[in-house]
Amino acid sequence: MKKIIPFVIVVAVVLIGLYFIKSKQVDTNVPVVVDEQVVVEKYIRDNIKTLAPEDPVLGGSWYVVDVSVDSTAKKGEVLYEDGHIQGRANFEYKLEMNKVTISNIVKK
Repeated sequence: MKKIIPFVIVVAVVLIGLYFIKSKQVDTNVPVVVDEQVVVEKYIRDNIKTLAPEDPVLGGSWYVVDVSVDSTAKKGEVLYEDGHIQGRANFEYKLEMNKVTISNIVKK
């Protein structure tokens, strides 16, 4: 009997704790913060074949080697290659409603 009382107390505390955890309201109106640099970098990587300011050579296709994004200045630089030649370009961008628009992409 003496061993049952502590067990009952522990079970009661656990059940009360679970009740409070489940009844806690979660605010679903919290805005989702998206890392702007990650979104822009992903867009550049996914679309370099159409964004590159030059054509690939010898049947290659562009892929990104490196991207740097300055979210304060809304500018960046991309290093890309096709397996034969390498290119580097500066770009400007806008990000509105998680939609990236690239402008002024200029080969360095």
